[in-house]
Amino acid sequence: LYARALAEVGLAAPASHADGAGAIRLRLAGQADLADQVHHAAALHVALLPASYLAQLGQRFVARLYRRIVLHECSFLLLAEREGELVGFCAGTTDTSSLYRTFVVRDGVPASLAAGLTMARSPRSTVETLRYGRGGERADEPQAAGELLSLAVTPDARRDGTGRALVVACQQQLNRCGTGQVRVTVGARNEGAVRLYRACGFRDLRRVDIHRGTSSLVLAWP
Repeated sequence: LYARALAEVGLAAPASHADGAGAIRLRLAGQADLADQVHHAAALHVALLPASYLAQLGQRFVARLYRRIVLHECSFLLLAEREGELVGFCAGTTDTSSLYRTFVVRDGVPASLAAGLTMARSPRSTVETLRYGRGGERADEPQAAGELLSLAVTPDARRDGTGRALVVACQQQLNRCGTGQVRVTVGARNEGAVRLYRACGFRDLRRVDIHRGTSSLVLAWP
């Protein structure tokens, strides 16, 4: 199923996954059933990444963001499904600045209303997130760099290597779109995620403090 699903979007299947009952299927989210797809992805994000600032803004806000990612010409959302149930996802973009700018212009008002008082209570964190997403301090990074924006996998699917398969598929998709480098920003204390990205060929690039008092690690591939 991996091989078939990835072939449909022009990607090579990770060799470690076999077909059969209970196999994971990877696919790109599209405009068909868009609301359903982003709703489930947002629910998974909030449940599995509760410490992230986006999760604190609520499921409706996150769903709005993933909707824009699917619709944005330079971005995509990869879904991992087992027997029709979403067990993981990975979002990527070839132009983070354009994505965030478009999100602010087209979704800013409804997204702010969805976030409600949470955004009002933490305006600094909102500004910090948008500033980093729109370029931040990236003078040392190539202009052609794409970005792995987010990754979440249910605990049972992690044992099947779904996280690695999603990362590899994201790398391939961004590479196929012409990006010279792929970067990802992850909490410095998230040891499991850091190990996964390093295992997929990412190297440590630098540390950043997107939010005051919280250290993150920027990794790049290749």
